Amino acid sequence: AVVHIQVDDVNEFSPVFRESLYKASVTEGKIYDSILQVEAWDQDCSPQYSQICNYEIVTGGTPFAIDRNGKLFAYMRG
Repeated sequence: AVVHIQVDDVNEFSPVFRESLYKASVTEGKIYDSILQVEAWDQDCSPQYSQICNYEIVTGGTPFAIDRNGKLFAYMRG
């Protein structure tokens, strides 16, 4: 599945992901604690605005969820 992540930025610098592309493979039927972790940062100097406080998957219908720390999980539907 292709996952698009949208970032809302309220200050001077745009967030940048640590990697330009994240890839992961999973084995069907195997349960994982997490699949991968994304990480973004920006150049704003204040601690309040340089930390990324939330990640969100905006593509509907994907079998994935992401937590506020950027860890991507698969989940069972149904």
